[in-house]
Amino acid sequence: LGSQPSFGNPGRPDATNDPSPLDAIREQTSKIEDWLDTLSHPVKPYIPAIGRFLIVVTFLEDALRIITQWSDQLTYLHDYRHIPSGITHLFLIANVIAMTVSSFMIIVRKQSEYAVAGLFGVVITQALGYGL
Repeated sequence: LGSQPSFGNPGRPDATNDPSPLDAIREQTSKIEDWLDTLSHPVKPYIPAIGRFLIVVTFLEDALRIITQWSDQLTYLHDYRHIPSGITHLFLIANVIAMTVSSFMIIVRKQSEYAVAGLFGVVITQALGYGL
């Protein structure tokens, strides 16, 4: 038993000089991280705004879709959801305005609490209006 290595002892004198695979991976990932930091340095100041844009882009896309499919939206709300014609127009206009204004308010960080409440209201009213 005297010749067996104790716990924590590598057992071979040359084993302590071998780099572990984990150390090699850490070294490579560190190099990649440094390269990405250098590459992304010009865009770093804009990353928060880009992130906010990506969060609200769904609402902007929905507003654009409503505008481009205006007559289809009116037909669906009137014929299938049985909402009176005048109210369908007001419903769609209010949704487009709320989504657009609230999204831009979030992107530029102005009155974010009200903007989030506006988008939340859009989600609720669309769920009621479209029967989702």
